[in-house]
Amino acid sequence: MLPQGEFYGEFASFDVTLDLAADQVTGATGVPVEGDPGWRNALANTSPGPPDLRRDAYAPRPAVSLGLLEDSPAIGRKHVRWRAEDVHHFAWSTNPAYIYEGGHFEDVAIHVLYQPGDTAWDEGVAVQRTADALAFLDTIFGDYPWPQITNVHRIEGGGTEFPMMVMDGSASEGLIMHEVGHNYVHGIFANNEWREGWLDEGFSSFLTNWYHASRGADAAALWAGNLDAIRQVDRARFSQPIGLPAAEFRDFAMYGAMTYTKPALVFRMLRDMIGDETFRRGLHIFYERHALNHVREADLRMAMEAACACELGWFFEQWIHTTNTLDYRVESATTVEGSPGQWTTTIEIVREGEAWMPVKVRVGSETVMADSRDPRQTITVTTATRPDEVVLDPDNVLIDIAPANNRRTI
Repeated sequence: MLPQGEFYGEFASFDVTLDLAADQVTGATGVPVEGDPGWRNALANTSPGPPDLRRDAYAPRPAVSLGLLEDSPAIGRKHVRWRAEDVHHFAWSTNPAYIYEGGHFEDVAIHVLYQPGDTAWDEGVAVQRTADALAFLDTIFGDYPWPQITNVHRIEGGGTEFPMMVMDGSASEGLIMHEVGHNYVHGIFANNEWREGWLDEGFSSFLTNWYHASRGADAAALWAGNLDAIRQVDRARFSQPIGLPAAEFRDFAMYGAMTYTKPALVFRMLRDMIGDETFRRGLHIFYERHALNHVREADLRMAMEAACACELGWFFEQWIHTTNTLDYRVESATTVEGSPGQWTTTIEIVREGEAWMPVKVRVGSETVMADSRDPRQTITVTTATRPDEVVLDPDNVLIDIAPANNRRTI
């Protein structure tokens, strides 16, 4: 077994019957079409209503007998049958001590299972955070396609994603968003995580920060730490290409940096470059074309190209398949007054490194785009008042390995 990377499976229908001790409280991928998952007896006092089992979510059909559970359950045991359709994995968790809370996002049933003493989960907190994540993701991609989602407090820290089910080590808003995000990027869009881990882990990491920013968090602060970390790795020429298969990263730390952290920054650069509205349109196209199918890098690229009516092969090649670095600097900046109220600033911009990106240039209150691929370019900007500085990449979006030279006082 390789030390990094996750699973890959075909979309299928699952019909699973569990033989359990009668006191078990259970959650799983799918809906409990027969038997008692134990939710009613585990219902929290603060739960707003009885569990919504969604037994009618799938048309009734007979179970396919494997000759294993044909008899009635033994004394003190029970059978719980689960159905799930259009999923590429099946997961379940059980614990007699689980406490149940339920809720809804539109017509999607939300089930939360946590343990006694988990005060961070109770009183609807985890239910609401799960609903908030679904609401955000629906606007980004499209409708959640399944009848339910189950959020379970697992023993270990961190989290693990499965279609219709997430296992979280805490009830933190960011962790819940990240793992619920995987119900889209890896659940609905099933990439091969062994080969293109960035297409789900990096994608969900990006979505998590986007979610926080949409709820009022400081976007610059959200991204600053990750940018500093990746700039340091790139500056040391220690990076590996994001697009490597999982087993080819030199160690688990590099796998994490190149599969979670740097791809999230790359998604952010792409959104900034083509614009938020266009980027959203690209994700809707991605959903319309590929929901509940296996996807690869080319599928995402072509959806984005359809949205922006532009060619993006260079962007994906550069940032996914090379370790080329980017380093802009303001070489010089001078400003002169022409007619009253007209200041003309001439800026010489130098680009070092093998990578290229269009770069925003802020001159006083004006922001323009410098988009020449030449190593040196000169632009002029006219402002109504005398500017006091020139700043490249003022929103701190680019993976520029030496951002300190992006600013010059005039």
